[in-house]
Amino acid sequence: MNSCYEEKLKKINLRPEAFELFGLVLEDENIFNCRREYADGRKKILSDISSKSLHISKVRKYFLDEKIDFDDFSRLKEEHNKILRQLNSQLNRISQKLAGCDLNDNLWPDIDFNVFQSYKNQDIKGKRDIISLLMPESINPATANIDSLKINKALSLIVEYHK
Repeated sequence: MNSCYEEKLKKINLRPEAFELFGLVLEDENIFNCRREYADGRKKILSDISSKSLHISKVRKYFLDEKIDFDDFSRLKEEHNKILRQLNSQLNRISQKLAGCDLNDNLWPDIDFNVFQSYKNQDIKGKRDIISLLMPESINPATANIDSLKINKALSLIVEYHK
């Protein structure tokens, strides 16, 4: 039934006259705010890395000035390296997520955009949101097929459904 639903989604396209307007609406509603969130998170992690590097420089200076002993210096350096590895790991993950936002942005806006492209890239919540706008109108229990989709009234003004 899921593949049948996906086939129905492939037949829904944004009307050309609504394409630019829809892109502007998405920008206004911050649909693509993941890039900003991830970029802010990346800046914070980079700031933390810089702060930790400054901290270890001070610890080195204290060691060289003989204000701390070798054991304290070694312990602080080990702790610093552990934190730095964690921060670098977080930075790598967030950079991958940021790259994922860029890939998703390349799907939109595009003249060949269809609802299925968006649907297949969504998590469960996103898929449920799309399904709530494009509900199966009738399901044939004998064949487990969806006969047609009932398109949300507002959405029907900007999309075309090719049955």
